[in-house]
Amino acid sequence: MLREQTGAGRGGLPKNRMDRIPVVLPPLAEQHRIVAKVDELMDLCDRLETAEKEREVRRDRLTAASLHQINNRVDAHELRENGRFFIDQLPRTMARPGQIKQLRETILYLALRGKLVPQDPNDGPASELVKQIQNELNLGTKRDTAGGPTDEFISEQQLPTSWRLIRIGQITKSIVPQRDKPLTFTGAIPWVTLPNFREGKLVLQFDERRLGLSLTEAELYRLRVVPAGSVLMSCVGRFGLTVLTSEECIPNQQIHAFCFPEALLNGRYLCYTIMARRPYLESQATATTISYLNKSWCESIPVALPPLAEQHRIVAKVDQLMVLCEQLEAQLLTAQDESRNLLEAVLHEALLPTATEAL
Repeated sequence: MLREQTGAGRGGLPKNRMDRIPVVLPPLAEQHRIVAKVDELMDLCDRLETAEKEREVRRDRLTAASLHQINNRVDAHELRENGRFFIDQLPRTMARPGQIKQLRETILYLALRGKLVPQDPNDGPASELVKQIQNELNLGTKRDTAGGPTDEFISEQQLPTSWRLIRIGQITKSIVPQRDKPLTFTGAIPWVTLPNFREGKLVLQFDERRLGLSLTEAELYRLRVVPAGSVLMSCVGRFGLTVLTSEECIPNQQIHAFCFPEALLNGRYLCYTIMARRPYLESQATATTISYLNKSWCESIPVALPPLAEQHRIVAKVDQLMVLCEQLEAQLLTAQDESRNLLEAVLHEALLPTATEAL
């Protein structure tokens, strides 16, 4: 039918071609039987579609309610009980790959409230760690704000006593992107843009096709080299997207960098913090032609900071759970593919004649 369309602007069929459309015409009585059967099957399809939508709505409500109960339990016993209920209902609550996103957000939420791993009194207070980092970076204490930052995500009273609620600018140095774009790329220092980021991949790796600059080019274009082990964050559009640098690099104007002493701060913990703060970052973006976070907003990100040893334990646990989320997501996708293949097979058998019938 499409091959018969004519016309330079919009496809169309002239009347003389429409009149030649072949029609398989059964006897009149059979036409009535066919129409009745098709109407019956279409009505069944409509009812199945409605039932499926209602089931998905109920499943989404159950998932949201279960995760809400987990997120808002302060008592450890309640947390375990709600967690056990959620696990028991997992086949009902996690039926689509898109629902895994909520599970990942819950994992980060629990991790950044000190609910994912136990505290160890031998770790020492995070307040001492903050002082060490500030001394190492020559930040001093003037960047601290009285009473700590306000944060809709968590309050300091909800944190373990060994933790500290601060802003990321109090424990890192920022490298602000320059507006100038290089005109030449003749060096080995990787040039980083947002397409180099991969959602959910925390370590930024480079391939042999990367663009690179020399130190001479960096100076010529007034660009700054970010040391290896720094945290890069999107400050335009895709907020919450963040990675660790595997080597020194030069980011473009869409990327903000945080530098810190690796011996005193776990970079992956900072990455997870930024990922969890996506709603906060979106709310702070300035209303320009494109949403953008300036230096002050980037440095104002609240960080619930545990002692260093606990940071390592949290990151290990989150990494482990994120792998499980990926496996669950893959299983759901496989199940979808299997269901799709089965449906195609059924439709093929129902709609296409068999070899015997064709003869």
